[in-house]
Amino acid sequence: MLEYNQKTVLLTSGGDKLPFRYVLHAILRRQIGEQEQIFQRRLQSTIDNVLLKANVLNMKSKKGITIVLPMIGLGSKPTEDVIMKCCWSVRETIEKYLKTKPKVRIEEIHLVNQADNVTEILQKYFDPQKHHTKPQPRPLQRPHSRAGDRDKYTPLKSLKQHDIWRMDAKANKRQDVSQYMSTNIKKPKQKGNLNILNDEAQADDDLTCVVCLCEMDDPVELKECKHVFCRECIMEVLSQTFLPSLWSSLWEYLW
Repeated sequence: MLEYNQKTVLLTSGGDKLPFRYVLHAILRRQIGEQEQIFQRRLQSTIDNVLLKANVLNMKSKKGITIVLPMIGLGSKPTEDVIMKCCWSVRETIEKYLKTKPKVRIEEIHLVNQADNVTEILQKYFDPQKHHTKPQPRPLQRPHSRAGDRDKYTPLKSLKQHDIWRMDAKANKRQDVSQYMSTNIKKPKQKGNLNILNDEAQADDDLTCVVCLCEMDDPVELKECKHVFCRECIMEVLSQTFLPSLWSSLWEYLW
């Protein structure tokens, strides 16, 4: 039998003593010093030849074909890595054959072996639920805060000063906001065509400044929104320098 070339598949009758009608003999052996990647390619080619040969058996029968396929190519003392690679080659070859070949008559393929460790790996690679289920993403871990009660903005001693950040000088200058305001002249309340003066029925809420919550002193009105404030209150608010929230938490020094 070794006179035949590698990858050759021989067909013999199962005889009366075997529960098989046909026996396919695959000729495949490892070469001394052969790279595992090259051997796996030869293994895939051999398995493909076995499937091709089995698919044309008993063409007159309308029934599908069932084959029993032992794990070949493992060697006498296979390592776990060799077992996994051989299992992967067999799986890939069978899947490729079923997807690409027309009129496949093979209905069942039984993988058999006599080693428990090989059986476990076979189940791992041929169980569709275990093989195709994507692993769950790891939960995001919050960054651990630095130990101790040091201020969170205190730079580490191991860091060196890179540059100095200075505020824009223009931001410290008082801006002229008077152009956005006008003197508020209180208009008498009207009801129809009547001007209501000194109406005691309604509270004078419009005379209360929402900044100081006191009675208006020299009220001014913003031109756009028409809101009224004390001149001193609104001037103080608008003259303050505001920084974005991102920069408000930064130090003057950048590290």
